[in-house]
Amino acid sequence: EDLFKDLLDYAKRYGVLLNGDNKNDSLYSCIDRLNRLEKSVTRPFFLEVLRLYDEGELSISQVTDIFLITESYLFRRIICDMQTNVLNGMFSNLHREIMRYNDSSCENYLEKFKYVLLSKNGRASFPSNREFKKKFMEKQVYNMTPKNKIYILERFENYKTKECKDVYEKYDKGIYSIEHIMPRELTPAWIKDLGDNYREIHETWLHRIGNLTLTAYNSRYSNKTFKEKKTMENGFEDSGIRMNNYIAKNEKWTSTEIEERSKYLINQAIKIWMLPSSGFEPEKKQVDVYSLIDEDIDFGGKKIKCFSFRNAEYAVTSWIEMFQKVLQILYIEDRSVITKFATSSYFGIAS
Repeated sequence: EDLFKDLLDYAKRYGVLLNGDNKNDSLYSCIDRLNRLEKSVTRPFFLEVLRLYDEGELSISQVTDIFLITESYLFRRIICDMQTNVLNGMFSNLHREIMRYNDSSCENYLEKFKYVLLSKNGRASFPSNREFKKKFMEKQVYNMTPKNKIYILERFENYKTKECKDVYEKYDKGIYSIEHIMPRELTPAWIKDLGDNYREIHETWLHRIGNLTLTAYNSRYSNKTFKEKKTMENGFEDSGIRMNNYIAKNEKWTSTEIEERSKYLINQAIKIWMLPSSGFEPEKKQVDVYSLIDEDIDFGGKKIKCFSFRNAEYAVTSWIEMFQKVLQILYIEDRSVITKFATSSYFGIAS
């Protein structure tokens, strides 16, 4: 009966991860965005976070902060083209990694979460502001997957306002589309406005964030000059889309204006996809660190707290658990090798 009760409780929490929850608008919106980004890899960790909320260990604001910081972590990694195969094991193990500090207490869970995430290195690291800004500035955003580029524009449009527009619904229905302010096909008028380096400017800036916006009038804008796009009926000056207000303040649209808008948006991005800071300091305990590759060590009588495998860290409570965890990771990567090993006569054991 206790087992079925646990299953029911986790099923309800999983329902929240699929459909959101009206307890907090920010949390609901964040869950919706993570689902649109197809980041189901986070769910094992989020299930434990929601369990702590149900048990009164975390407040709804703390839960929301954890979800938003995780969203920032994932998006920064997308912009920086970081590998995703490390995330499966990391999020499966993240709750236990947090709980290993301060004798498995839930106290300061949010701060410990931030500390653990910021402590990641290598393929699991949290991109810095400097790295994130540099990569975002150079990113060919329009060439990203549809789910990623509309996610970016939705965030710029709706961040820090209660007058949110349903960008996703309008985009899905074909009402909104992504507009290249400097068009994909340059007319003689655009070539004249851009100057002698028009080819280089066009190739460099066409698909970057500074040259992209949302509109419901893409077909009307077509290849019109910037002045026409700005002043025509339903042009940038008349637009009800917030991000077009900045564009409408410009008198021309050359590489200078595109670069300035890129910098403006990326400074906004640092606030939207924030890099957290943590005041948590783990207790200083003497912990020995060994490499199974480089050292011949007798582990008799030693207890294991965690192990690192392929740049991901896993908290464990015993050597047996470590052995099982490594086999599970290898099995996920290539089950045929483990299956062949298990059914072989290795060590003289008949299959």
